[in-house]
Amino acid sequence: MTDLCGKLGVEKAAKLIKLAPSRVSVMAKDGLLPREKDGAYDHVKLVHAYIDFLRENSFTNVKTSMTMAEAKQRQAIAKAKLLEIEYELAEKEVVKVDEVLPQWEKLAIAFKTKLLSLPAKLTPLLVGIEDRPKINKILTKYIIEACNELESKKTRVEIVKDKSKSDGAKNKKSDEGSTASKS
Repeated sequence: MTDLCGKLGVEKAAKLIKLAPSRVSVMAKDGLLPREKDGAYDHVKLVHAYIDFLRENSFTNVKTSMTMAEAKQRQAIAKAKLLEIEYELAEKEVVKVDEVLPQWEKLAIAFKTKLLSLPAKLTPLLVGIEDRPKINKILTKYIIEACNELESKKTRVEIVKDKSKSDGAKNKKSDEGSTASKS
C-alpha cells in the first residue's frame, strides 16, 4: 500500500477495508466493489464503494446483519405466502374484509332489532306467570321463532365479487349464498 495510484490485489484490498479476501471477491462479483479487468482494485474506488455500501446498509440492516442467502430465503417465503393468499382468494376460501363487513353489519342489525323486539312482545305474555319452567318454555319458543324468522328473511352474508375482476357485474350472491368461508 505504498503507492496510492497503484493497484491492489485481493489480499491487500481485503486488508485495507478489513474484510476477508473471499468476502471482497464475493462483493466484487456482486458488483458492490469495483474490480479492474485484470482483477486488481483501485485504492480510491475501492474505499469509496465500500463506504457507499456501508451507508446504504447501515440504515436497512441495523438490527440484523443478513447474508444474501438469508435475504433471498426470506423473500422466497414472503412470495410463497403471498401466492397462497392469492390462491385462497381465487378459490373463495378467504374473502377480503371490506367485502364481507357490510354484509355482517346488516346481519348484526337484523339480529339486534329482532332481539330488542322480544321484551315488548313477551312482557304481556309473562305478566303474572310464576312457574319458571313455563316462563322458560315461552322464552325458548319465541327465541327459536325469532331465529327462524331471521333465517327465512335471507339475512345471510353474501360473497361480493371484486368489482375490478367481475367485468362490471354488480354485487352477486355466491353459489353457496350463506357463508363467507368454505371451511
